Amino acid sequence: MHKHIGHFFSGDHIRELLKKAEESHVGSDKACYELGRYLTEDGVEACYELGCRYLTGEGVAKDPETGIKWLKAAADHDHAEAKYNLGVCYALGEGVKRDFDEALRWYTRAKYDMPAACYAAGLCYLNADGAFQDDEEAVNLFREAADQWYAPAMHELGNCYAEGKGVEQDYYEAVSWYRQAAKHGCYDSFIALAHCFSRGLGVPLDPDEAKKWLLRAAEAGYVPAQYELAEYYKNLFSGKEEDWIEAEKWLRKSAEQGYLKAQLKLAGSYAYGSLYSRNKRKAAYWFHKAAEQGDASAQCSLARCYAKGKGVQRNLKKAAYWYAKAAEAGDASAQYELGKIYLKRS
Repeated sequence: MHKHIGHFFSGDHIRELLKKAEESHVGSDKACYELGRYLTEDGVEACYELGCRYLTGEGVAKDPETGIKWLKAAADHDHAEAKYNLGVCYALGEGVKRDFDEALRWYTRAKYDMPAACYAAGLCYLNADGAFQDDEEAVNLFREAADQWYAPAMHELGNCYAEGKGVEQDYYEAVSWYRQAAKHGCYDSFIALAHCFSRGLGVPLDPDEAKKWLLRAAEAGYVPAQYELAEYYKNLFSGKEEDWIEAEKWLRKSAEQGYLKAQLKLAGSYAYGSLYSRNKRKAAYWFHKAAEQGDASAQCSLARCYAKGKGVQRNLKKAAYWYAKAAEAGDASAQYELGKIYLKRS
């Protein structure tokens, strides 16, 4: 029956319905009804695209629950990416109640078409709490994805061997998997290999080789590697000015690109004089950058800056705001300071 429908329910018609649904910002009931009935290949793709758009708010008002419905419509017609993204939604609790079993079910349905789904299922088993955790099953799933040349799975296998999760600890085997992942463009494995060479784990101790791996990833624009390279130069520091210059360059570069660890490092360095001369204004600036990313320790430190007028104009209202943010995240120090502010107001 659908073959005959497909002759007159064209891709252009489906895209027209998709456009109407997007422009309405709430979705067209008629469009939803027709797309649900007449799912040609283009129709399935349209359902998937609508699902993604409602989940992200791209072109429509963000509505995760509606996005889930569209994804399920596509997934029920064997759309691999829809099945995978449903797994992501259940794993993160996006548009649905967080549900490990349901996430795993959708990942499993997609794993034969997408190595990323197989890898994600492995992460579920590896990172689950209690009875759901199964490191050995995670390793099996990582191997399955690695057999399809999926680099993140190769990297995670390296981690499993390095940490002895689901397998006997074996740094030589870990390095082997890191090398394979690096060969397929996984920059996390560049960092892992650098750590192995800097500590002599599974390879001869070779700081210069460690630097080469970090430099390759950093110069390719991988921000975590830029931060690690800064740490390398800082730890290597032997009194040479060029080492210090390189450490500062890569630390600042990663911080300016939004890397939280680097922002916190810069903030602390300016606040306490551990790397640079103390500079209250710069410390407050970097605490603010990190606080905006939701880091509770940075939020609490920024609140102190406002409370005491360090690097910023004293502002108790802003201090209370940032203390409240940190307190909501469970920071005990912020909870105490916020309590003191409320007591003074009463």
